[in-house]
This record gives sequence, C-alpha cells and structure tokens, in this order.
Amino acid sequence: MTSLIKALGLLDLFSISFGAIIGWGVFTLTADWFEMSGPWGTFIAAYIGMLMILPIAICYSMLIPYIPEAGGEYKWTYRTFGSIHGFIAGWWLYVSYVSIVLLNATAFPVWLRILEPRLVEWGYLYTIGRYKVYLGYIVLSVLILVIYFLINYIGVREMGRAQTIMSMILVIGGFSYIILCLSRGNIANTWNPTPWSLKNSALGSIVAWLAIAPWAYVGFDTVPQAIEEAKINPRKAFLAIFTALFVGASFYAFITLSTATLKPWPQFLGTWLATAVTAKEVAGNVGVAIVLSSALMGILTGINGFMYAASRVLYAMSRDGLLPKALSDVHRRFRTPP
Repeated sequence: MTSLIKALGLLDLFSISFGAIIGWGVFTLTADWFEMSGPWGTFIAAYIGMLMILPIAICYSMLIPYIPEAGGEYKWTYRTFGSIHGFIAGWWLYVSYVSIVLLNATAFPVWLRILEPRLVEWGYLYTIGRYKVYLGYIVLSVLILVIYFLINYIGVREMGRAQTIMSMILVIGGFSYIILCLSRGNIANTWNPTPWSLKNSALGSIVAWLAIAPWAYVGFDTVPQAIEEAKINPRKAFLAIFTALFVGASFYAFITLSTATLKPWPQFLGTWLATAVTAKEVAGNVGVAIVLSSALMGILTGINGFMYAASRVLYAMSRDGLLPKALSDVHRRFRTPP
C-alpha cells in the first residue's frame, strides 16, 4: 500500500485552518450580528471566543507530536479508548466536515446570484416557503464540488497550493475592507446609539455571540488531519493553529466593527450583505469587488479545506480496519486516498 507524501508547509497548514474557519458568513451576517450583539459586543466576544477555543487548540498541539498521523481527533480517541469510541468520534468528525462542505457548495450559486440571477435561476423545480428552488442551484453546487474533488484527487501539493492562494486573497481582501472602512468612517458611529445590541445588555450581547463561537471557529481542527502530510516538525503545528485562530477572530471582530463606522449601526439592521453596501459607499465598485471576491474565497476555502479533512478521516478509519480497505488505498501516481 502506497503511503501519503509529506508536501505541506507551515503556510499551507495555516491556510487550511484559516480558510476553514472563515467562510462567507463574516461578510453576509454583519447585520444579524449587529442585531444580536451590537458592534462592540461582537468585537469583544470574537476574541473571548478565541480564548475559549484556545485550550482545546493547545491540547491538540500537544497531542499532534505524539501521534502525527492523519485522522486527528479520531486517531487519538482510537489509540486511547479503542475502536468503538474511535468509530463514533470518526463519524462525528466526518459528518461535521461534510455538512460544512455541502453548506458552502450551496452558497456558491447564491453568490453567483448576486452577480447575475439568470446564471442560477433556470430550470424551476419547486418552492419551499418563500424560496424557489431551481435546477441551476443544484447543477452549480455539484459542479463546484466536482472541481474541488479533482483538485484534492490530483495531489495534496496541488490542494495546499490552491488553499494558500485563496486564503491569501481572503486575508488581503478582508483587511483591505477593514482599512478602507476605518479610514473613511467615524468610530463614534459604533457607539451610536449604543455599543451593544438594542435588545440585550452588554453582558447579554457578548454571551449571545459566544453561543455561536464553536461554529465560528470550527476549522482549526483540520490541522491534525493534515499533519501526516506536513513536511514541518509536528511541534510547529500550534503556530499554524494559533495564527489561524487569531486572524480569524480579527476578521470577525474588525469586519463587523469597521462596517459600523460608516453610519449609526442600527441603520444596517435588516440589510443583507451590509459589507457590500458599505464597501460601495467607501470605495465604489472597487470596494464591492473586494467584498464579493473575499466572500467567494471564504466559500471556496471552506469547500477545499473541509473536503480534504473529511477524506483524511475516512482514510485513517479505513487504515485501522474500521471501514473498507479500499478507502485507504493510496493512488500510486497522485499519492492521495480515494
């Protein structure tokens, strides 16, 4: 049986983790977070949430050098508690990863609809509630999954390179948006009429956002899945995890806060894609392009990163005999599992 190759560097590990943490929700849910927590409630909670996750990340970074193999949490559970607990942990991980892959895949046609509805609104199928479902949505969702399946299939080096490029575009775009807003806006608007939610107290605003912190930071745990294919010392994995968490927290905190500097933030309530509206006011079509391209990268890095992580969980479970052996047969040319 051909083994996996070591082809991922520290930047690749950061990109896999960061790209999995940050989806397009950071650009589309701004108004919802204003309503739930206000600009400063979200800002504070984003960093507190990171600190809540940090002990788990530290534990992971301590376990990685001892068992630097694909499978991560599954592998640690399997080695410590046996096959039954390992099987449960493995399937729990796999389902969580795949659900996010599918969530991002269905977000792709929604993103295209922003550009031009006719790209996706063809082949009407049925209506659920007030939403019409088109064949175009399904075809484009499947198409983007096939594209990233092929990228993952032809090699981990290609997967890592694609993830790094997309993550760097996301980082540059996100911080460009933040700088534009802070340079053109007024921080006093973030306090007008209150720094917190209109319906929650300061503490309630912070706690409300902390409730979604596990969702917001899921993705840092993709690093253990990649460590067997990393060409760095496993002890350096914590650097990739911590950096991804910190930059991710800064995205959640500053993109929300910087949006609120443009005008009194309650005026954004009920606005979908408030970041694009703000970007158009501060930088015209260039600003909109920055937000939309960054949002697209958030979608694509989520698909790529979680698809990769999910495949390594199945590979590890198969290698231990908990799944059919075919799932751990590595391609002789591409050196990737099926």
